[in-house]
Amino acid sequence: RVVKVQWPPHRGLFSGLLAEGWNLVSIPLVPANTAIADVLASIAGQYESVYAYDPTDGANPWKTYSPLLPPFLNTLDALDERMGFWIEMYNEATLVVAGSEPGVSEISLAPGWNLLGFPSVSPAEITAVLAGIADKYDAVYGHNGFSPENPWRTYSPLLPPFLNTLNQMGPGHGYWLKATENCVLQIGGY
Repeated sequence: RVVKVQWPPHRGLFSGLLAEGWNLVSIPLVPANTAIADVLASIAGQYESVYAYDPTDGANPWKTYSPLLPPFLNTLDALDERMGFWIEMYNEATLVVAGSEPGVSEISLAPGWNLLGFPSVSPAEITAVLAGIADKYDAVYGHNGFSPENPWRTYSPLLPPFLNTLNQMGPGHGYWLKATENCVLQIGGY
């Protein structure tokens, strides 16, 4: 699911509506404290679990956090503006995160699928965002849970433009990107 973002954002404050069930999201600000409980404090008690993905950890790429588990069982302890993550909500709620606006953010990508955030408070055309890694990825997927009949949006540079349904990347959204090689994606400063 994707967040509905309050627009325009207040300086230093992000507010996004999360739907009941699974949401694929990110935070567009550099949080003052990256501890997961602090980042998600505004929705404490309203979510069951959080999943992030680290493609460089071949043994256990999925990192998880649940406030219902003892801390030693959680493998995800921090969230930052470069990360995309899945969060399972008990009900609809508004995530509010304080932080500073990122400048240009660098996200290291590994070959295969990468789960990334969108560290910017302004939406941008997907071709502009990904211009620096042209020919180094095959596909990008976004998820919109507020469209349950067809929640996935896709973009591939290998397809004709009329077949792409994901044309813009925006604050509060998380994305799956399939990289074809190690590379660094820079977001911001367009």
